[in-house]
Amino acid sequence: MRTPIHSDEDIIAKGTTLTAQLGREISATDLFKALGNKGKFSRVRDIWEQHMASQEEEQQLAEVPLPDSTQALIQTAVAALEQSMEAMLRGEIARLTDQNLRHLALRERDFAMLEAEHANTVKRLNRQIADLTQCLDDLAAEAEISETEDPAAEPAEPAATKPAPAKWTCPGIVPLL
Repeated sequence: MRTPIHSDEDIIAKGTTLTAQLGREISATDLFKALGNKGKFSRVRDIWEQHMASQEEEQQLAEVPLPDSTQALIQTAVAALEQSMEAMLRGEIARLTDQNLRHLALRERDFAMLEAEHANTVKRLNRQIADLTQCLDDLAAEAEISETEDPAAEPAEPAATKPAPAKWTCPGIVPLL
């Protein structure tokens, strides 16, 4: 009897590699082609089918159900883990909610302070506007009085000198220079 071209281990290794490369189950024909169409096809087919049958038996053995006591312990552990996770999440939600409420209170306080500051600024500016309006009214009244007292007394020559700056006469108002 002749020695085979491919050993049993080579055929199984090549089939496993080809299955991984293609990502699907392969047929004996695919395997024979991958081996270069050398050797006896029936031998390659028989070896591959035996290997696949042994793999199915191993998978069936791996699917043996667990005993009821083990299954009960697993369910108890899962329930305890679930309760622990729920408690942890509730605590985290409560912490974040409290933190959010504190930040909201701080923002409201800051807003109230800014609002009060702006209200004071508006009051101060309104007082300045009232004072400036009063000064303008006073200046307008003085101008009317001086025009009505001596309207004919105008200088004969216009003065070529630069006029002196007006003296600030409104008390409590600082000029913006």
